[in-house]
Amino acid sequence: MEKDIILMGDFNLSANDAGWDSVKTMSTMTNLIPGTSLTTLSTSGGLSSAYDNIWIRTQFTGNEFTDTSRADYYYSLMFSGSANPGLEARNRISDHVPVWAKFRVDKADDD
Repeated sequence: MEKDIILMGDFNLSANDAGWDSVKTMSTMTNLIPGTSLTTLSTSGGLSSAYDNIWIRTQFTGNEFTDTSRADYYYSLMFSGSANPGLEARNRISDHVPVWAKFRVDKADDD
C-alpha cells in the first residue's frame, strides 16, 4: 500500500499559519515552498502572499522527491516589455505564480 502524502495548491494560508498546525504534527511533514516565498500577485502587480504550498511527508515521499521545487516568477520574463510585468501577468494569466515539485516515478514504491 502506498503511504505517500502530497498536498499542493492554493490554500489561502501561508505555511506559518496556525491552520497548518495539525499537518505539522505528522512526523517528517515538510513544505517544499518556503513560507517566505510570496506566490500571489497583488492588484498593484507586486508579490503579496505566500498562499501556495506543496507539503510532502518525506518519510514516504522523500524517496521519489528529486530535491527540486520552487515558485516560478517567469512572468517578469514573459512580460518584460510591460511597464508592470506582475500586473500584466495577473490580468492575463493568474494572480498566482506557478509552484511545482519534481518527483521520480521509476523507483520502487514504499510499500
